Amino acid sequence: MQNDWIRLKEFFIHIFLFIDKTNVESITMWNLTQNEYLTLMVGDLNCNFF
Repeated sequence: MQNDWIRLKEFFIHIFLFIDKTNVESITMWNLTQNEYLTLMVGDLNCNFF
């Protein structure tokens, strides 16, 4: 159960980082495109969760 909680917490951290990244991109031109970032994030989540 402890392990599930840690994974859930990591998942929410990823979501918050994603929201933060989206906000930053709307203000400044970021090097990564939205699509590249999504690909990286999904790949990262797959490593963590599956």
